[in-house]
Amino acid sequence: MRARFNSLPPRLKRGLTVFFVLCFAITLADLVVHKHGDHWWNFFGFHSLYGFVACVILVLVAAWMRKPLMRDEDHYD
Repeated sequence: MRARFNSLPPRLKRGLTVFFVLCFAITLADLVVHKHGDHWWNFFGFHSLYGFVACVILVLVAAWMRKPLMRDEDHYD
């Protein structure tokens, strides 16, 4: 994994590093931000976990939908 990250272009490495630092900072901010209401989902990191799971499900559903919706290469010929 480390070797693949080191082989990326510098601009992409910097962008990914900023992205992961921001994700970590937002998750840590969950410790100090007041949560309104008394719901079962008000535990540490819920919104980060929810967003990650939603993205994974979205990608999997899109990959599944691609098969029946994809047209042949020569569809318009």
